[in-house]
Amino acid sequence: MNPKSSNLFRKVLGIFLSVILVVTLMPSMSVKVKAAVIPAGKLFVAGVDITTQTKKTITTGTTGVTSGTAILDESGTRPVLKLNNFQYKGNGCSKPGASGNLLLQHYALLAQSVNIDIELTGNNKLELNDNTGSETANYGVYFNNSTTISGTGSLEIKNGASYNNKGLYLSGATISGVTITVNVGDAPNGSTGILSGNTLTIQNSTIKSTAGESTNSSSSGIDCTKLIVENSIIESHGNRGNESYGITSPNSYSISDSSTIIATADTATYSLGTTLFEISRGSLVASGHTQAVYRPVKNTIKGVGWTDTEGTTGKTPIDISETARELDSSLKKVKFPGHDHSLTYSASSAVITATCANTDEECDLTGNKVDLTIVKPARTTYGGTESAAATLTGLSDFNSATGKSVSENGIKYYKATKSETTYTKTGDALAAAPTNAGDYVAELELTGVKTSTSESGTVTASVGYTIVKKAADSLTEDEAKAGITIDYTAEKVTPGTGFDISLNGTDKETTLPASITEQLNGDAPKIYVRRAETDDVAAGDWVAVSLVARPDAPTGLSADGASTATTTDGKINGTTSAMEYSEDNGATWVTASDTATPVKAGTYLVRIKATTDAPAGKTVEITVDSKQIILADDQKPTAITGLIATGSEQTLLNEPERAVTGGTMNYAISDSATIAPTSGWSTSIPKKADAGTYHVWYKAIADADHLDSEPGVIDVTISDKPEVKFDVTTMELSEGGTGTITATVVPSDATITWKSDSESVAKVDSTGKVTAVGAGTAKITATITVGTTEYKAECTVTVTGSAPSETVPEISISDLSEATEGEAYNQTLTANGAQPITWAITAGSLPDGLALGSDTGVISGTPTSTGTSVFTVTASNSYGSVSKELSITVQAGNTIVDKEGTAPYDEKTSVENDPAEVRALVSGVTPVDESDTVRLILNTDSKDEGNLSDDEKEAVDTIKGMAEANGLTVGSFVDLTLIYEVTDANGAQKARDQIKETSTPIKVKFPIPPGLRKSGRLFSIFRFHDSGAEIIGTGSGDAVDVDTNKFSMYAIAYEDGAAPAEDSEKKVVRPHTHTYAWDKVEATEDRNGELRYQCTECYDILVRVPLSAYYVFNANTVDKITKAKQGETVKITTDRWISFHKMVFDALAARPDVSLEVSFLDGEYKGNRVSFTIPAGADSSDLFTENNFAGFMYLGNKYGLKAEEK
Repeated sequence: MNPKSSNLFRKVLGIFLSVILVVTLMPSMSVKVKAAVIPAGKLFVAGVDITTQTKKTITTGTTGVTSGTAILDESGTRPVLKLNNFQYKGNGCSKPGASGNLLLQHYALLAQSVNIDIELTGNNKLELNDNTGSETANYGVYFNNSTTISGTGSLEIKNGASYNNKGLYLSGATISGVTITVNVGDAPNGSTGILSGNTLTIQNSTIKSTAGESTNSSSSGIDCTKLIVENSIIESHGNRGNESYGITSPNSYSISDSSTIIATADTATYSLGTTLFEISRGSLVASGHTQAVYRPVKNTIKGVGWTDTEGTTGKTPIDISETARELDSSLKKVKFPGHDHSLTYSASSAVITATCANTDEECDLTGNKVDLTIVKPARTTYGGTESAAATLTGLSDFNSATGKSVSENGIKYYKATKSETTYTKTGDALAAAPTNAGDYVAELELTGVKTSTSESGTVTASVGYTIVKKAADSLTEDEAKAGITIDYTAEKVTPGTGFDISLNGTDKETTLPASITEQLNGDAPKIYVRRAETDDVAAGDWVAVSLVARPDAPTGLSADGASTATTTDGKINGTTSAMEYSEDNGATWVTASDTATPVKAGTYLVRIKATTDAPAGKTVEITVDSKQIILADDQKPTAITGLIATGSEQTLLNEPERAVTGGTMNYAISDSATIAPTSGWSTSIPKKADAGTYHVWYKAIADADHLDSEPGVIDVTISDKPEVKFDVTTMELSEGGTGTITATVVPSDATITWKSDSESVAKVDSTGKVTAVGAGTAKITATITVGTTEYKAECTVTVTGSAPSETVPEISISDLSEATEGEAYNQTLTANGAQPITWAITAGSLPDGLALGSDTGVISGTPTSTGTSVFTVTASNSYGSVSKELSITVQAGNTIVDKEGTAPYDEKTSVENDPAEVRALVSGVTPVDESDTVRLILNTDSKDEGNLSDDEKEAVDTIKGMAEANGLTVGSFVDLTLIYEVTDANGAQKARDQIKETSTPIKVKFPIPPGLRKSGRLFSIFRFHDSGAEIIGTGSGDAVDVDTNKFSMYAIAYEDGAAPAEDSEKKVVRPHTHTYAWDKVEATEDRNGELRYQCTECYDILVRVPLSAYYVFNANTVDKITKAKQGETVKITTDRWISFHKMVFDALAARPDVSLEVSFLDGEYKGNRVSFTIPAGADSSDLFTENNFAGFMYLGNKYGLKAEEK
């Protein structure tokens, strides 16, 4: 083969092989490279060839290893030696020198001519003993190929003395993220802490390396061909020797990021020996007895030097130099930077400022500070092409000055609310810089920095910005029309998705579909359409869309009259089936007939019907007459209102405003309001004298050419004669005394105005309470006004003089009545003597909850604790004072009644009872202990319609709407709130929960306000709950009882004339003020009980709380289980109940030694008795339902149901 052919062959072969290689490494394929296996004899750990060990692991069984593990992992692309808390001390392995010399070398770790990395976990330590012979050398770690040392742990290397000593020997390495400490003993032939034959890169690590003395050679903390330091801290020390270096690097030396290097050397040598020394960031301190730095220096930050190694004399600044140059040889210590910043961080708006407070040396920061500013993104409109990310200005200078690594990646973004020019962030940080339209805040936060208030604080800079919505695309009329749906039949328009409609070209319609009737009534009807606003796009401009105008009204129509008002023998002539007519002024429409349309008498509108393409037409009015008289509103009589019985007859109706045509108006009175009378008609309007309600009928009686009108009825009421009556007409009082005048008024809802004609003698308040002021006679008057007439009653009050003037008080009361905890208490102290008398407690104290009125001498309030309180009361007047020791005993009670506001609708009623009985009414509340007190509190609160919340307005509107639909008038709104309160044995409140609903109803009495009470008036109680209203009870009289288990908004509504007449013979109860107390009817297993909050005088019941027989059955079962003997089987027999409550299973769980046998009756066994037994220790935690019940049949199927013999 000639040379040319040979060359061609080689080219073709090369291309072929390249294609094969490319195809082999196609992206869809993968090539997995497995780590090379370390051959035997190439890796020694703690003097042992690790490749020969079980699982290639060395642990505490190896000589010198005191803890941890060393594992050779060959599963990755490079072998890794993993040290985990590995601790070793010994002589290591011994090998002849690699160069063939006679030195006997000792290695704690040895890797010969293999590539391997080290991973550190925990605290690791390698220690070599002294080997001081003239032919010896110590190597803590010897790796003569490239390696990486990384991990999360640390490594300490400690070499004893030797002829030649190296702590960490590497042939080019990267140390990353770890802490390494090297201490190398003395060595006459050379001592080096860390030695690298190639580039040594140290990243994010802390290194401390110290070399021992070397009498014949050099001592170097770190010795490498090239050193690169990134974001690390290094301390390197060379000890006394022929030559001594802190760090020596023949090629170059570079510091970057936030690195700190401290390099020192003893004796007359140099601290840093490098071909070129560069520093742009981080920090460096170097000192040497001869010269600090023996190489050219290139620095972009300022430094400082001194002529002594201690840095106390000959201070000389070192300026920035972009080119390398030798430093002054007299400098024995140098420091970069020359100024140590003492920074305090602050933030204002978008700027974070680091201010240097160190005044010892000149600060190289402008104004002693450096700023970092966050700038809002360039993108201002949705869909823009500018950057959506915020930027930082001054970032490089800020990081250089502070040593931090702040980046724009640290900026966080938040949604924001905007008020004028102020942005407030909301919610959590977003995942990335936002691109959608909206208001945002970009924020940069630095933590762990010194602030004016903290050594480790946080500063935050932020900038608010807005990405506005982009403009909507333009819209043509055809596109606008295609974006909506026009319904000409219903005369409504609906926008499609992505469109808005407007009826005036300005305001968007929100009630959809929108009515277009008004627009269609115009001459050139139109509406407007635009593209709808979205989160990122603004609303478009309005575009006019023309509508089809209404067709003209039909012409050529005529009418034939009907014979009566109700017959359909009238006609509208000239109609077609394309028309429609309305007899109720357009409310409803009926399709007309072809040619003629039969109708009743009346006035009709006729128009062309709507189609899918056009609206209904304009209307024409057609009147169809009738022979029957049809009364217009102004031809009907009206009721005379406000009539009051005077003993004389009074006219009941007003005459019609307009006379009847074709007949005469006649009148009659009937007992029925629904059936017109057949006789008794007269042209005279009826008159009556007695009080009552009269059904007055009217109709037009026709002449010979017409027919009578339909009859109508009007109810007219003559009220009883108004009057005011007093229960007394005279009253005698002593000066300072009080009395009460009770007034009875007709009508009952009239407002009474009280007045005294001599207030220097007696005063009267709005309730009729009279207070004697001074001796004399006064006339007390009560007045009501009905219509324009006043009605009055009078009482003469005579006030006698005060007690003899020269007398000191004499307390006349000795024994005070007992009080009951939780019940209102009232006791008046009395004393003789000159008035006025003031009262005070001068020793001891009243029971908690009671107070003494200093002017009235009345002890009142509600006791909150039991026991006897002894106290001294002192009565005083202008002649002296007298004291007396009294006591009040407070008995334990089971009720607390607090009344606030005006009874009966601003009231609080609470009951303390057995906690379990109260809890049986409610669920989902705080558990109680046996020593806890449980109170169920019913609060009623009258509601003013002028001051309601949104939820309350919804309730009021809903109730009013339902009442109106039922012909009722709402008179009062009441809010019922049920509170469940638990206090512990010390009286401290443990819980207070509002109960929306109880498991069983509670009977509640709704007293009718006096202003609403009226004879014949029927009251209905409305309840609003869960957005719905319903009537839950009706009644008449002074109160209405209802059963309810829901607590929210209620209302009292009424209908006049719907209640049965009151029984004039009903029992009369003497006038009294209700005093309510709790009475309890105990429940048994076979009968429900009840708590009744009733009046002790008339037994009127205000609140009923049911007590469950089922609860008693379960409670008795629990009691038997609790008191059972060890290992006993408790037997329960019942003819009524077929389930257990969860409390029974809780009791069994507390007594795992007790079995429970249950015998009961069930229909599935035709009334036969069946039984089952729950064995001792059975797990019943999941047997009951979510309502906390478990049926006997279900339990029987689980535990074995059996029929009992009869």
